[in-house]
Amino acid sequence: MNLTSKIDACKALIDHPNTPDAEREAACRLLVRLQARAHRDGHTSGTAPGHRGPGRRAYGAKYTGYIPSAELTKLIRADIAILRKLGRQPARPGEVKVPEPIGDAPASIRFSVKKEDYTFSRSITITITITGVPADWWIDREDSYDSTMKWRKAGPQLTALKEALQEITWAYNYDGSDLTTDYHDRNFSDWYRADGHGESDHPHDI
Repeated sequence: MNLTSKIDACKALIDHPNTPDAEREAACRLLVRLQARAHRDGHTSGTAPGHRGPGRRAYGAKYTGYIPSAELTKLIRADIAILRKLGRQPARPGEVKVPEPIGDAPASIRFSVKKEDYTFSRSITITITITGVPADWWIDREDSYDSTMKWRKAGPQLTALKEALQEITWAYNYDGSDLTTDYHDRNFSDWYRADGHGESDHPHDI
């Protein structure tokens, strides 16, 4: 399913009278992100995601102001669920199906969205729990200083999955940070972890 087809599928899901309200709302949010992606790819390819507001901040497509952390995690979970559903739809006749990392991920993969609140900031932690990760989703990288040492890191499939999740969370975020001065200004921070590293049962950052 290419981008245009995915947009059409979203619209059809929104317009269908039997679509549950929660699913329709998630499809509406996905439609906003897909349309923003289409605009970016067609007109501003290579630029940072989101749009610039007053000052230095870049805003995600669905940022509308402060949302309580519990509600934010609920929205992100619903957005993941709708992509799982749409990603499994076949391509139209004559079209080549475009990979959808979240929808195409094995059924064994589960997504857990957790939140942590702090006094002056908050953190949304997305934990990708994989029960039986394919072996080639992790690759070994040779240590830069010791050729006898290897480090395990996320392979292309897991990296693509992380990037798809980042697109979901970014829609609700803003960023006015300046790394040159160590100034941090974001709506929330996001972290992505996956188990199945092959060395222990604990999730690892990706």
